[in-house]
Amino acid sequence: MRFSDIHKTIEDISQRMLTVTLRTLESDGLIERKIYAEVPPRVEYYLTDTGGTLIPHIEGLVGWALENMDTILEHRKVTDWIMNKVVDTVLQSIHYFISFHFGGVVFNRLRTKKS
Repeated sequence: MRFSDIHKTIEDISQRMLTVTLRTLESDGLIERKIYAEVPPRVEYYLTDTGGTLIPHIEGLVGWALENMDTILEHRKVTDWIMNKVVDTVLQSIHYFISFHFGGVVFNRLRTKKS
């Protein structure tokens, strides 16, 4: 498969990240890169025999993810809601602390200047 085809197939990946990933897979012996002496240069990637042994495991992982996607998304919604509440509470506490602490300091300074 050509680099450009892989890049089009995988959404939301930069060319740099794809290059790094392909080089890592190549160094791990999972894919093979073949360079053709053409103008413009053409590079194709092939799955090695070792890489091919991963296919059943990847298919199993994809199947598991598809079966559990609704549950995972529900948990993310709950977690996001909780995190938003925590962040709101922390920000409100900081606001109160700053208002109380620095508001008191400012009030004391104003009182001192008036005297």
